[in-house]
Amino acid sequence: MNLKKSILIFLVLALTFSLGLTGCTKEPTTQEIIDKSVAANAKLEYYKLDGDMAMGLNGTVNGKSQNVSLKIDSQAGVDNTRKQMQMTMNIEMESPGQGKISMPMESYLVDGWMYMKISIPMIGGQWMKIKADQSTWNNQSQATQFAEMLKNSVNVTNKGTETINGKACFVLEASPDAASIANWLKSQQGLSNLQGVDMSAFDFSKIIKNISLKEWIYKDSYYFAKTEITVVFDISGQNLGITTTSTDQISMNFNATINFSDYNQKLTITLPPEALTAKETKTP
Repeated sequence: MNLKKSILIFLVLALTFSLGLTGCTKEPTTQEIIDKSVAANAKLEYYKLDGDMAMGLNGTVNGKSQNVSLKIDSQAGVDNTRKQMQMTMNIEMESPGQGKISMPMESYLVDGWMYMKISIPMIGGQWMKIKADQSTWNNQSQATQFAEMLKNSVNVTNKGTETINGKACFVLEASPDAASIANWLKSQQGLSNLQGVDMSAFDFSKIIKNISLKEWIYKDSYYFAKTEITVVFDISGQNLGITTTSTDQISMNFNATINFSDYNQKLTITLPPEALTAKETKTP
């Protein structure tokens, strides 16, 4: 075999090997990432999350300037196998004339009941319970909600790879549909009242001005590592139900960051003994 032929064979082998490597490391498409993430999260047994949420309300109510802020820090554990959940939360609300109010909250979803206790300054706290159904559970399953939100999003963009907790993650940015965001917001405990506003009483999809969603998805498991959501609302006071003045206009901004951890690490959720005496609260 002459030198020229040997070099040619070497180049062919090298090219074949390099193409093989390229095939093995081919990145999935954006749609494949979404589909695999939805499938992976549907099979989750256990996980934990912690979240930071901030919401601000600015505008005029009955002709008077309003500036209200709400901050929520939360930690939760979810057991999909038994449909159980536990969450601790601190709600901090601030407004002119009232100052800053801090309200700790605990909630448990156990044996078909949602148990809740919120401690209000100068009043204290008392346990109450609400009968839970499948929709109640669906509202508490955050990973599933975000997977569906991503699935129903439009204009999903793959922003490359970043590292979270020492692991490589796909980074996707999307514009979720308004209905998915509305359902998620309505499910968030602590957002049920903001300056006397019942957040579950109106149609979010009609007042949402802008939405953005960013997801960090682990490459090795397709579970969520982190989620960021930003929502901007633009609404008249009449539609919100807190004013009768047609010229009132209110702007609300919502930002949330949720970090996920301890996937499929078994956890035990135990209801505090004092919660067993909770009185049932009927929902409308």
